[in-house]
Amino acid sequence: MRPSFILRVAALALLPMAAHAGEPVKLGLAPTSDFLAAYVALDQGLFRKHGLDVTYVPAMGGTAMPALTAGSFDVLGSGVPSALSAADAGLTLKIIAGGSVLPTFGKLGIVARAGSGINAPADFVGRKVAVSGLNSILHIAARNWLMENGVDPGRVKWVEVQFAQHADVMKGGQVDAAVMTDPFFSRAVDQAVGYAAGPVYEKAPAGVMLGSYVATDDWIARHPAELAAFRAALDDGRRFVADNKPAALESLARYTKLPPDALKLLGFPNLQSTVAPANIDWWIAAMQRQKLFLTDPKAADIIQP
Repeated sequence: MRPSFILRVAALALLPMAAHAGEPVKLGLAPTSDFLAAYVALDQGLFRKHGLDVTYVPAMGGTAMPALTAGSFDVLGSGVPSALSAADAGLTLKIIAGGSVLPTFGKLGIVARAGSGINAPADFVGRKVAVSGLNSILHIAARNWLMENGVDPGRVKWVEVQFAQHADVMKGGQVDAAVMTDPFFSRAVDQAVGYAAGPVYEKAPAGVMLGSYVATDDWIARHPAELAAFRAALDDGRRFVADNKPAALESLARYTKLPPDALKLLGFPNLQSTVAPANIDWWIAAMQRQKLFLTDPKAADIIQP
């Protein structure tokens, strides 16, 4: 057999492998530290290392889940409550990987306006409290904390205000408190705009998942190899963050657009790329208490094995 023929056959044998190299994945991410492993995987070529051509697509607000099901994203970074609500509403999706878990590094919770007279959970009754989004992750956590302390969250007036405006609306007396996360929490307290008045995760156990990655059932079924590669790249990203803090901080700054002083307050998230029912059971119980489900969800049903 001629050597040239052998070479041609060998080249043809490699074609299927080449067709699967650099598989495109559209990854929707919000600018939050929960998704630091993905930011690092993008910047350090870890997705490419595992044969994925990942395109970062900014994702914000209530349109992200519909955009996922419409195909604007293949994978979406999502707060766990949002994923649970979407599945409960009938969207066919699964949590495919973890982002971050409690405990967090930065400060978060309810900040009461200086002079508001709020000193106990019961003092929130009849007050106006700002949240970054109604039924957002921190809104759900704040309502759960009030319920844990014997207060009906329905007796609180919740208003939607973006984090960056929380201090201003408190200064102006438009709200009595706000549910904040760092760097906004620490700035408001340091500048005496308000004071810590509600540790919303006070009774939540370590390991409760905050950020996660979701994909539709259809994408998962059609891309088992890409799913495995995505998970492997996230795990590499998690290890990279642990071993290379300065480079990870650069990625965090690039995607969140936060200045260095704010990043110092924010700190590094507690990353976890795997997900198990125990990581989301707390959210299911909290949302059931608040009557936020139409069905009776089970953690195992929304987690992709």
